[in-house]
Amino acid sequence: MVDVNKLIQGAGAQDFTKEQSGGNFEKVLPEEGMGVCRFREYIELGVHDTKSAKYPNKKPAKKARFVFELTTPKHVREVEKEDGTKIKIPHILSVECVISSSSKSNFIKLFKQLNWHEKYTHPAQALGDPFLVTIHHGWKKGDDPKKDKPSYANMMKDGAYTLAPARKVDPLAGTVEELAVPEMLNDIKIFLYDNPTQETWDSLFIDGTYEKDGKEVSKNWLQEKILSAVDFEGSELQKLLVDLPALSTEEDQIGEPHTAQDDPPFKADAPVDPLAGLGV
Repeated sequence: MVDVNKLIQGAGAQDFTKEQSGGNFEKVLPEEGMGVCRFREYIELGVHDTKSAKYPNKKPAKKARFVFELTTPKHVREVEKEDGTKIKIPHILSVECVISSSSKSNFIKLFKQLNWHEKYTHPAQALGDPFLVTIHHGWKKGDDPKKDKPSYANMMKDGAYTLAPARKVDPLAGTVEELAVPEMLNDIKIFLYDNPTQETWDSLFIDGTYEKDGKEVSKNWLQEKILSAVDFEGSELQKLLVDLPALSTEEDQIGEPHTAQDDPPFKADAPVDPLAGLGV
């Protein structure tokens, strides 16, 4: 088991309590409404481009990916593999945002939800923690909400994350009851870009390939995205990988192929695909 606090300290990671003012499966969305989840993955991606049509002059910045595994029974599907065996696949909600200590940033907004009890200094310390979540459906730009099914689900509404402590509060009795949130079906993952280890790097690997537009494409999108960081040259990750063997792409893992459309960069006004990284 990875020692999260040791990794954070080893990286000299920032204390985020100190703010600055200022596929092979059918794609099915998780049911809208309230559910429970656990914080499963905190993955730092390195420095990437942040430009957009709305903000063409934005500079590259450090990014991180948050993944929440929905553990409500209605949000866990049973899927039959080709050999007839059945496996359980939980829906996930993922968020990708710029790492920032600004009080107005999405990163700090989400960290505050994770740190509701004010015990943590870094998001990764909340890995495995249970939460209540309200899931919202929506339509991507260009989709017709009157004719088409919703195209995404996320955990943000009106600029705020709909995440809350997994507790039942009775204001009349003055009591607080902790909810019995089911455990995750998948393992916790953490990757700190400035303090990589072979164990945390290897945990991100997705084996196999899939065909897209007549070409064979690797499923290993997450490691490849990190390797494409503009600050990779000279980074601690590059030093770590110098003596590691080349990555395998043998096909033996069941999962949904990942595309940029499946997991777009997170913006406050953009949807995040809940199935991005399925099978990771």
